[in-house]
This record gives sequence, structure tokens and C-alpha cells, in this order.
Amino acid sequence: MIWNLAGGGEQTYRLSELFPSAPSHVDAAVFNPTSGMMLLFGNRQDGDEFSVYDEFWNQSTMKNRVSSYFPNLPSGVRGIESPSGSTVTAFTSSMVFQYNSRTKRVESQTSLSSYLQC
Repeated sequence: MIWNLAGGGEQTYRLSELFPSAPSHVDAAVFNPTSGMMLLFGNRQDGDEFSVYDEFWNQSTMKNRVSSYFPNLPSGVRGIESPSGSTVTAFTSSMVFQYNSRTKRVESQTSLSSYLQC
């Protein structure tokens, strides 16, 4: 399911309604506002690997092992946001974690629904 939370309302859609040629199972999605493209990734996850993607160059700029680079990170992470500083926000399918990349520890956690306030 896809949730549209724009405009203070909530709408849900089946993946096939919005993206008829999408993979049947999507592990991650990235929207590029410059090109207006939504990239959907399915069945591409190797459990202990991650990649940093540079949307300007449209390529991966780094690949590494999660266990080496982010020790103590909870399993099942689907994406990480790194706005600035040493704290990153890690997302699983049901939880959101604040992970300190200097101390290599989870500082706080909340449910995904609480984080999204829905």
C-alpha cells in the first residue's frame, strides 16, 4: 500500500494503481524532485550491504557493510536520512530510530506511525 499524507488528509492506494509496471514487492523508493522520477527498488537487498546514492551524479558514491559502518544498528533498516551532524534517522517497516554515528548506539526509538503522526 502507498499512503498519501499531503494536505492534512490521508489516502491509500495499491502499488499497481499508481505504478502499473512496478515490481510486485518494493523494498525502497526514492523520489528525485529535479527529474520528477520515482525510483522503486524490489528484491535487491543484500542484508549486510548499503549504498550511498548521489542524485546529482545519479550513481552510488559508496558501498559498504552495514555491520562494519553502523554497528548496533537494528536489523531490517530500509532507509536512513542524514540531515547533518552525527545523528541519523533510520527507518524499518514499523520503527524509527535515532542512531548516533559517533557513539555507534541507538539513542531513541519510536513507532513509524507516531513519527508520521498518523
